[in-house]
Amino acid sequence: MDAKTIDAPSLDELQRWLRWIITDPRGVDGALSGDPGAVHPRFLEREPLPRRLETVLATPSASSAARISIYASGYFWRLFESLASDFPAVQRALGPALFQNLVAEYLMRHPSQSTTLADLGSALPGFAIDHELSKDSPFLPDLASLEWNVHLSLLSPRARFAGPPWVQESEWSSLRLRLDPTVRLLTTEWAMASFWNGVRANKPAPTPPQRRQWLLVYRDDVWVQVRAISRSQWSVLLRLQQGCPLAWVCEQLVEEFPRKSGLVAVGDWFARWMRSGLIAGIEPAA
Repeated sequence: MDAKTIDAPSLDELQRWLRWIITDPRGVDGALSGDPGAVHPRFLEREPLPRRLETVLATPSASSAARISIYASGYFWRLFESLASDFPAVQRALGPALFQNLVAEYLMRHPSQSTTLADLGSALPGFAIDHELSKDSPFLPDLASLEWNVHLSLLSPRARFAGPPWVQESEWSSLRLRLDPTVRLLTTEWAMASFWNGVRANKPAPTPPQRRQWLLVYRDDVWVQVRAISRSQWSVLLRLQQGCPLAWVCEQLVEEFPRKSGLVAVGDWFARWMRSGLIAGIEPAA
């Protein structure tokens, strides 16, 4: 038995080393050189030793590192495709080349740390805030935040409506309305709703104007819906989502809408929310 046979790595050792080299955000050459580059220090994983570069045979046309780079490139493009799928409006707004640059720089700072690609884009809205591209496209952080909330709504399970159990009359004032798990509420400083809906419909989407919007994101029987709603509607939904008793929410509405016509409109809100599946249940206070 020669020295090479004795030094042959186990399958586990080889897999750990290949995982390290293929997934390193610096690329194969950067990882082998040890140059930290632009990668955040907390993502610089120490190379599993001994180095196993020689286990990948070189060919007359490609070195061992070049052959590994093919797999590393495939890994990057798989991550890129995942982010492009989760942030299609961001890609449309920036264009293919700038979006690719954004993704490459994002992955240098936020490499995949989860067993599912569904978590990959969680830090992109925050990353976009200080990114150079946001100087020319200042709506970019708002758009990325909206698309991440759309993504979360899509992944959330819808709930079947559940009516209240039997309660005594004295307990009705403490009942709470439970919103569907797919509901997301956010505010943006740019008018994002029409832009996102235009991208979804594959229509021309002009640059959104700078105007604050209160957005409702939820999933119906077809797909995720994005609606710009009034600040009052948004506030009511937020209070309900936070678990405020229905009676208290209604008291606030009476103060805000003292006229009968206003309360009729509020009644229409609740009826529409029920039809749309936004309200998933009625339950007593804990």
